[in-house]
Amino acid sequence: MATTRTKKTAAKAKAAPKAAAKAADHSFFAQAREALEERVGTLNDRAKEAWETMQNRAKTAREGAEDAIGVVRTSLEAAGAGVRDVNLKVIEFVQADANAYFDAMRKVAAAKSIKEALEIQGGYVRAQFQTSVQNIRAVRDVAAEAAREAFEPVREGFAKLRKAA
Repeated sequence: MATTRTKKTAAKAKAAPKAAAKAADHSFFAQAREALEERVGTLNDRAKEAWETMQNRAKTAREGAEDAIGVVRTSLEAAGAGVRDVNLKVIEFVQADANAYFDAMRKVAAAKSIKEALEIQGGYVRAQFQTSVQNIRAVRDVAAEAAREAFEPVREGFAKLRKAA
């Protein structure tokens, strides 16, 4: 029996390092698995954060584009109103010029002499020159105001962008 005990003890002695190695391997793999799970969790969290960041940036860009479209729309509406105002002013001046021309031609036709007709026509030309200069200035002022009003939404939009940045 002594040899049987010796054989069992020898077998146990041989198995002990294998069991210790097996336990060490198990411990190493368990630690590796935990580290890997932790790393995957961290990467997953970062991916979620990156996705949320991209969604927020896309939302901000979309809102910015919508704001820009609104600014352009407002600017175009103001420009259209300005063009209308300029056109109305020009029509007003053309009508006044036509009326002045016809009044002058009636006076020329009613003149009693050529000298009187030439004086009426000369007075008309001088008056029309002065009126034309005034009309050009008035149209210029209306056009400048229309341009300012059309550009105002754009200027305000850029000011908002500067504040946001």
